[in-house]
Amino acid sequence: MNAMRPGAALWGVSLALLAWPGWSAADVQHIEWTGFISSSWSDADNWNPPQVPDTLNEQARVGEQMVSPIVNLDISPTINELFIENTAGVLELNDRTLTTSEGVTNAGVIKAYNGTATINGGLANLSTGHIRLRGYSANLDLGGPAVVNEGQIVVNYEAAWSAILTCTGNLSLSGGGAVVLNQRASDAQLNTAPGVTLTQAAGHTIRGRGQINATLINDGQILADVPGDADALRLETNPKTNNGVMK
Repeated sequence: MNAMRPGAALWGVSLALLAWPGWSAADVQHIEWTGFISSSWSDADNWNPPQVPDTLNEQARVGEQMVSPIVNLDISPTINELFIENTAGVLELNDRTLTTSEGVTNAGVIKAYNGTATINGGLANLSTGHIRLRGYSANLDLGGPAVVNEGQIVVNYEAAWSAILTCTGNLSLSGGGAVVLNQRASDAQLNTAPGVTLTQAAGHTIRGRGQINATLINDGQILADVPGDADALRLETNPKTNNGVMK
């Protein structure tokens, strides 16, 4: 769907492609999700043409062709790019790793519902996009380098047990959306790996209740905005530099 191509412009020209001699945009093969047989990413019969996206010269799209909207990531592929263009599309990450050279653009729902899932590469979460860490010890690692979030990223979506969002590489968090911590104390955490810094740009918001343990440079807003629980969003563990709003 060409209507979603502006999402791709967030990443510009792929440095990864430039690093591969002989590659050009024309070399990238577009593979469309159908879900005709099942929800399994690894089943070639769920894709058109019938092949599993799992190499750097393949771009996967969840668009209008789908019979089933649910894509169950049951392998850990490295691909060129993923577009979830259909707002009804759902990517279930499970405990797998998705690596892209050009990024992920999401207009639907990305779920981290069990174990620790990983997204390596850029991530654009559009205004209709939702990224949900379920709770029940479901975690999501973001390798960066950038997240452009115009929608919502909810840590502990079901407010049950715990969920942790961790930046495993230096990461810029921008856009007009919000990261929502949805459970008290350590049951909803925003963390960084050792030596890693999260930079929140002006216009973006981190809000709710939980723990921000990340090494953080804040140029946006950090809001303890749960009624009757204003002290439940806590800044813990690692240094914070505030150039924006914290309240």
